[in-house]
Amino acid sequence: MDLECDGCGNSAPPNITEWYPVAIEISNNAGESREFKVKANQTVNVSWYINGSLVHENISVPAFVNATYTNTSAVPGLWNVSVIVENENGTDMHSWIWNVTGVAIVAPPNITEWYPVSYRDKQQRRRIKRVQSQSESDRERVLVH
Repeated sequence: MDLECDGCGNSAPPNITEWYPVAIEISNNAGESREFKVKANQTVNVSWYINGSLVHENISVPAFVNATYTNTSAVPGLWNVSVIVENENGTDMHSWIWNVTGVAIVAPPNITEWYPVSYRDKQQRRRIKRVQSQSESDRERVLVH
């Protein structure tokens, strides 16, 4: 890799000089977009990882220019997002802890009290059903005559 040191005058390793988000621990809801950015003090190749798996690369990013990665498909969980900048002078790394939570789901109501149907209520329901069925048979008799 033949990347030059932009104005550093030595072979010191690159340094990440700025990062976004600034906080180390960040949160989002599942499905929300999250952008990550870094700037280094030398021209570098930038590799982005989630839980150790490579997810994106930016090649030959000039010194003090943002390298970005945007995730639009995170699912609930606790994720380690790491970025490594490298050139022939060495490497530097920055990490975030990304907590992605699920969308709030409203639970159905809980039954907190229950009263058994009384014997009297059961008898009343039976009477209503008998009257309904008698009315139906009376209608049939009227139709037959």
